[in-house]
Amino acid sequence: QNTTTTITTAGDYMMARPPCIAVSFCINKVYQLLDEKVTAAKSLLDELQQLTGVTVIGWTWSPHTDELMRRFGVPFVFVPFATDTKLFTLKYTSWLERREKCQVFLRWDTNPDKYELRLDITNVLTNKTSSSSGSSSRFSTEEDDPIQVMWFKNPLSEKAYVQSIQDCQMSVSTIGMPGHWDLLGTRYYEILSSGSSLLLVQRPTSPEAQYSYRVMGLEENKTVVMFSTVNELLDRIRYFRESEDESKSIMEQAQKLAQERHSWKHRAHYMVNAIHQVTSCRPSLL
Repeated sequence: QNTTTTITTAGDYMMARPPCIAVSFCINKVYQLLDEKVTAAKSLLDELQQLTGVTVIGWTWSPHTDELMRRFGVPFVFVPFATDTKLFTLKYTSWLERREKCQVFLRWDTNPDKYELRLDITNVLTNKTSSSSGSSSRFSTEEDDPIQVMWFKNPLSEKAYVQSIQDCQMSVSTIGMPGHWDLLGTRYYEILSSGSSLLLVQRPTSPEAQYSYRVMGLEENKTVVMFSTVNELLDRIRYFRESEDESKSIMEQAQKLAQERHSWKHRAHYMVNAIHQVTSCRPSLL
């Protein structure tokens, strides 16, 4: 109704220049209920596309845009998350001190229906509890030279979350619903921006996930460290906790990448450019 009103009440201006209206909607965290969402939205989307001068665009943080376009019948654009680069540019502190205090930071959903490795990683890294305090727990793996882990079970305040990233040598994240939707969450960008915590990420396997990594500039041992199995992750942690110079080089390149390509301002420009490409809209009409 709002779109129709805009078209019919613009008067002489619309008569002089045909309308160019981009109607956007975003698919976010509803991938497990996607069929129901398609059913609910399809008739409205079909109706909107019949209006003169209107283009419907779907935004998604999954790189599987072809599949979404097939289901919804409208063009989809892959839009990665971004970060507040000012908030998440952190002070680099002693690598050696953090090795003793916290080598790995974990804060994530371990639902195996969404994440194939997280529950196994959590179980291995939190095998033995050495101390607990409030909503956070410190853990150590059971070995002669244990991996020191900070795992938060409950939601964190922004301040506590930022401090945890700064306190730990490394942060781990994985691909959501790998091979199906290949979702990459906000933590990728926040850790990249930090310049303080080394980002360890799941190695992509599907063509779509590999594409999303290329789009984001995630390069193995240049801006991130990658792993495919729990054992490989453990090996990477043990190696990089002792390798300050190499870790710092990767973190510096990661931070530069975030500052140059992954702020919310960058993402806004990315979306405006996508609107220009998908529609016939001219910049003066946006």
